[in-house]
Amino acid sequence: MQEESTQHGYPLAVAPDGRWLAVPGPGFGLEIRDSEALAKLASWKAHSDEIRSLSFSADGRRLLSASEDGMARQWWVATGAEAGPALAHEVGVLCARYRPSGDRIATGARDGLVHLFEPRSGTELVRLDGHRAYVHDLAWSAGGETLFSASGDGTVRRWSTRTPRELTAAREEHDRLADALRPRVDAFLAGTPTPQETAAWIAACSTSSRERQVARQLVTRAALSR
Repeated sequence: MQEESTQHGYPLAVAPDGRWLAVPGPGFGLEIRDSEALAKLASWKAHSDEIRSLSFSADGRRLLSASEDGMARQWWVATGAEAGPALAHEVGVLCARYRPSGDRIATGARDGLVHLFEPRSGTELVRLDGHRAYVHDLAWSAGGETLFSASGDGTVRRWSTRTPRELTAAREEHDRLADALRPRVDAFLAGTPTPQETAAWIAACSTSSRERQVARQLVTRAALSR
């Protein structure tokens, strides 16, 4: 059975029990199909621009869709009704994934950020900043403690999914250390050191493993920008 899409790409998702297939429909809509016969079981209007990602919750009852219209939306699979508030972004959303426990939603967007939301309220809890280009895919660890993100900058990043307060504190600490270390890093790199000299400098720049990690990130980013 062959179907045509109104989109350039054709994201799809299979329900955890294997019974249903979610695909984009005409007019930026969504369709639920039987995974064996591919017969259409339900369809509804979903977005105002191309759908980039589809993903079921672990229990198969909810579906997430991410779109270039700047929205990630939650749906009840059985009815097509919205299962929670729309999650608004300032740019196109390229991926959205429920945490296995269902109590968090992670999205990746064209702003290069990973966004974490609380599904019931739609509250954005934190923005994870580390990529230099759009975030096109996400994956949670089995227990939901860790989130992985893949970006158009060619990197994969690993994030701890601690509480928003803990994540904010960690980001503030990172920014403080980066501000303190950046002049030293810039002065060191002005001498065009060899890779061996760079590794030795990072190892000797501080007795704190966290400071060495931040210094390594600053050196890597500076090298990529050249």
